[in-house]
Amino acid sequence: MAIRKIKIMDDDNLREQLDTLYESLPQICIAKWALELAKHCMCMAGISELDFPEITDGFRVNEMWQNGKARMYDVRQAGFQIHKIARVQDDEITKVAFRVIGQAVGTAHMKEHGMVASDYAIKLINLKYPKDHSKVLEERNWQIGKLKELAE
Repeated sequence: MAIRKIKIMDDDNLREQLDTLYESLPQICIAKWALELAKHCMCMAGISELDFPEITDGFRVNEMWQNGKARMYDVRQAGFQIHKIARVQDDEITKVAFRVIGQAVGTAHMKEHGMVASDYAIKLINLKYPKDHSKVLEERNWQIGKLKELAE
């Protein structure tokens, strides 16, 4: 099982299921999934892509990479710009949502960023619904379901 990079209240069985599925899929599939995860978390945090051109740019660069039309340098720079926004956020939920977005964009750089994005999504759930394990289960099941859907 992939090692968690951040401290979260999680469901180990569902995370392991996600990790097993995740490891079996190509990086392009993970990149598509991670962008869906980012959009999902943006909705939960009330973040509009229209308010942050860096998000639009990051998604575009990731999608260009998926089509073989973006350089790794461009992908990394797009992710750095989103993490820069995360650092200046006062609201912890918003900050974590930007971490999800930045990691999601970064899946075009390294597949492993996808699992980090998924863990940040769980951190967002932990913050939004403190000590509510049912919300963690709901989120992990959403992540698994979305990845299965994109893998078909």
